[in-house]
This record gives sequence, structure tokens and C-alpha cells, in this order.
Amino acid sequence: MSNNRYGLRFYALGAGFFCLSLAAFVQGVLPMLEPESRTNKVTKVVRNDLGELKWMVHQASDYTPIELRGRQVYIREGCWYCHSQYVRPVTGETRRWGPVSQAGESFYDFPHLFSTRRIGPDLTRVGLKFSDAWHLAHFWNPRMLSPDSIMPRFVALFDGPYRAKIIADANGNQTVEKTPATEGLFDFKSDQQIRLTPNSEGLLFVPERGKYPVIFTPRNFTLGVFKFRLTPSGSMPDDGDLLRTITRGVRGTAMPSWQELPEKDRLAVIQYIKYELAADRSKPDKPYLYFVEEPPKAPLFIGQAPAPSLELVKHGRDVWKQAKCWECHGEGGKGDGEKAAGLKDDFGFPIPPANLTTGQFKSGASVKDIFRTMSTGLSGTPMPSFSDSLPEADRWALSYYVLSLSAFTDPLTGQKMHISEKDRAALDDPTLEASESHYAYNPYTADKPMRYAGETWATKHGFDLTATRDSTVAIRQDPH
Repeated sequence: MSNNRYGLRFYALGAGFFCLSLAAFVQGVLPMLEPESRTNKVTKVVRNDLGELKWMVHQASDYTPIELRGRQVYIREGCWYCHSQYVRPVTGETRRWGPVSQAGESFYDFPHLFSTRRIGPDLTRVGLKFSDAWHLAHFWNPRMLSPDSIMPRFVALFDGPYRAKIIADANGNQTVEKTPATEGLFDFKSDQQIRLTPNSEGLLFVPERGKYPVIFTPRNFTLGVFKFRLTPSGSMPDDGDLLRTITRGVRGTAMPSWQELPEKDRLAVIQYIKYELAADRSKPDKPYLYFVEEPPKAPLFIGQAPAPSLELVKHGRDVWKQAKCWECHGEGGKGDGEKAAGLKDDFGFPIPPANLTTGQFKSGASVKDIFRTMSTGLSGTPMPSFSDSLPEADRWALSYYVLSLSAFTDPLTGQKMHISEKDRAALDDPTLEASESHYAYNPYTADKPMRYAGETWATKHGFDLTATRDSTVAIRQDPH
């Protein structure tokens, strides 16, 4: 009996040692032996000088000091116990979390934070999906934003909370009263503003210190004013407009994308907005329902956008000057025009012009999205409709020029990307097709991904197409 016990113990120890050794080899040694695991190349989307989005192979960037500190806090607080940072190529992963992770994305991760199949969502692709203020509110109380969340609160990571009174300043802005606590968070003499919105608990989350605080109020549906529409200026939006906003979110604000919400739920929210929220109830016995009393007008038809070209962008720059867009948005499109400081929305709140150089556009970043805004304007804001004052061709040119202002800019950091003139010229070439990650332009090799794109393409690349009996084609490349 004793010998059997020692024999079983020996086999158990041997099996345990084998499993530990296998795990160390697979997760530690093997990745270092695989050349692809040591690459720092990733594919990313860039906007070229013509306003087009194209994929290219680029070097992964190292962590900045503040990002590295955040990573250390992430590890220290055990966030990786539940969250992974690796989108796996299995069923449903790409639909929920985005494109499959690439080896180069983890080049600077020591140790890596792939984690196992998670309890919480994968965090690889959430950059820019939520605003800084949303994340701060989520750290403070996750269940305030996700009622069923099992994530713990991280109140120990915050300074405060401090009580502060909201007051009006000399310019009519809603700001916070000066106290020793608020002076430690804000610079009341700064020309740079930080816009803050109190949540349902009356908390203001400060994502960045050293700026002048301005209290910003979210959309008031009871006034029946909607910015993002395909309907004419002054009209209520239709269901398609509201669905687009709910699905995409509003980039750069606390309004996230709700594309993961089932479509029937998003459509139900639209009906709630139209017939419950968008109503003037100053007369309780006879509420004014905007969508009933002012039905949406027929939406604007947007045809096929013209092909981008350098001449079109140059014409757009001329239209920019002619339409005096620079008076609000500034000569370089940074939102620092001579009239920017005094702009207010229809409700009397200060509203700075958009900084068009960041690559972040609230209602969409395609040329059709920009054209829509040029044509319909943004209700409730100083941004007018140009459908009457500018012909369609000028609006297309202006839209491409607006997109070109954020050419080769990282939308996360707002910094210009370091791309050589040669690669920049290649990406500006309209004939370069790089609309998918698989066909990304690779500046590190002369080889280009080949894919059949019709008879003209085949002739151009030296392929001879021979018809076969079964109506297919046999392709052979001309050796010359």
C-alpha cells in the first residue's frame, strides 16, 4: 500500500512538472523562437492628403510615460484578471471586439496581457470608443453606467471628491467657484478650456488638469433640436438619422457607440426619444410633440462622391476661403478663428468651433458625412447650411479639403505621424488600393499584395487571360 502511494505521488509530481514546463515553454520560450512574435510591424488606417482612408504597415509605437504608468496601475489593480488584450480568431470575437489582434501590437508588452477568455470585455479595440469622462465615471462606479457590471469600484484612485458651487463667470460661462481644492485642479487664468458635464450624482470628473473649467450640458431632447440629420436645415431628423447617431455614437463626446445593442432595442429607443422625450410639456394638458406637429421632411439625396484628386482639394481650399470658414475654424482648421471666442449655441452656451485637424468628426469621418454636414448644417449651432449658397461641386471639394486637414494625423494623440515623403506620395496615389488590412501598403518591401481586379488590371500587370471551356479563365503571367 505504501509503495502504491509513493508511486502515485511520483506520477502526480511528474505530471505537474510536465504541465508547468509545457506552459512555460508555450507561453515563454516558444513565442521568442517564433520570428513573427518579435515583429514591431502593425497595420493601421491613415488619412492621406486627398482625404482618403488607406491601410498601411507601420511601426508600433512604444508607451509614453503616462501610458506606461497607466499600464502599471492596470496590472497592480488586477484589471487583467477579467479583461484580455487579445482578440482571438474564433467565432464571434471579431464581431464583438473588432479585428483580430496582430503580433506587433504586443511588441512593447513585457509581460504581455493577453489573458484567457475573459469575464469582462476585451479592451484591445476600445480606444476612442468612449470619452475620458466616461471612463472616469466607470472607474468611480461601474454600475452607474452598466447596472449588471461585477467590476469593483476604484474610488481610491481619485483625488476628492470635493464640493464646489457652479457659478457664472464674466463671459457667461457656467464654471466652478474658486476654492483651494478647485485651484489645485484647474487654472482659472488659462485660455484653454476643459468642458465638464455633471453626472446624475452631481459629480464632475476631471480628465485633465490645468485648464479653465466650463460646465457643459448634454443634449436637451425636450427642445426638439437635433444636430445630425440628412433632412433639410430646420427639419426634424428621420428614424434613419437617429439610428445612425445611436449606432455610431458622437465621437469626442460622452455619447458612445451602441452598435452592440440589438437593432430592435435601438429602434425602440428612437420611438421613446420621438414620442416621450422630444416634447414641450410646459402645458401638461396639451404637450407639444415635435415629431407629430413637425414631421420630418424628405431627406437629402447624396449621390456618388467624385473621385478625389489634388486639384479637387485645392479647389476646396479656395471654397474654404470664399465661404469664410476660416473666421470660425481658423486658417489651419484648428478651431482658433477670429470669431471662435464669442460663438454661442441657440441656448446661449459657448460653443467652440470644431478642431478639424484631429481626425475626429462627431457624425462620421467619410466624405459623405462631411458633405451631409455642409449641406444641412448643424441645428442649434452657428454652423449653417451651404446647400443654397454653394453648388454641389463646391460642397464636395470643400468636404475633401476638410478631410485633408487631418492628413497623416494620429486621431488618438492628435500628433502628426512620421511618414517619409516617398511613402506619403505612394499613399496619395489614387490608383493604390489599400482599403483592407490584408492589402495594406507596405513601405518596408517592394512587393505588393496581388489580387485579381478585372481584365484591365490583369493586362496592366502582365497577365494573359485565356478563356476555358467551362466559362472560367486561366491566368498566366507574362515573363517579360
